[in-house]
Amino acid sequence: MPIRWIGEQHVREDCQGRIPSLADWLGRIQPEPWMANGHIDGPAHEPVGDPRTKWLAEVAEGKTILGLKDWMEARGS
Repeated sequence: MPIRWIGEQHVREDCQGRIPSLADWLGRIQPEPWMANGHIDGPAHEPVGDPRTKWLAEVAEGKTILGLKDWMEARGS
């Protein structure tokens, strides 16, 4: 018997015959002050994006002659 079927049956029994969506659950969570006290451990990171933009700028400014792959490896990206 598939585990998923067992899990879905359990949720249906607990939720009056339906399987709520993630939006159903999140829409009913009442935020508490302690929920907003998170922090990121370690150094701040640059926003995730296309690294080619920064690499192209460094190439244009003469700051690197490395190819994108080598440049990313040198930066630890």
